[in-house]
Amino acid sequence: MMLVKTKLGPSRIHGLGLFAAEFIQKGKPVWEFTKGLDLRFTEEELQKLPELARENILHYCYHDIADGAYVLCFDDGRFFNHSENPNVGDIEVPGREQEVFAALHDIQVGEELTCNYREFDIDCREGLESYC
Repeated sequence: MMLVKTKLGPSRIHGLGLFAAEFIQKGKPVWEFTKGLDLRFTEEELQKLPELARENILHYCYHDIADGAYVLCFDDGRFFNHSENPNVGDIEVPGREQEVFAALHDIQVGEELTCNYREFDIDCREGLESYC
């Protein structure tokens, strides 16, 4: 679930992108997995879905390195684009089991929010996706 105000817009990186609609200070959490809103699918669960649903999920999800689950953000978090020099990254928060992504530096209003897919997505790390 997004934890900061954002908006969608045309991206120079890839199609649509996610842009800051407020100043985001370095270190501030911007997204976290939220049970009940964001979804996790095992390979088995994914294969049981109708083909169109499965294709939609695979288009917008990431394949989590931690446990192999397919993670689908319920909100606009699915529009983070990949960058080798991201402004958002995975952080560890003591006492939290779920993923948390925070600003790696100050992010200005209107700046596209990006993350390095290779840090958390199996398919990108293994070179199975062309946009990574």
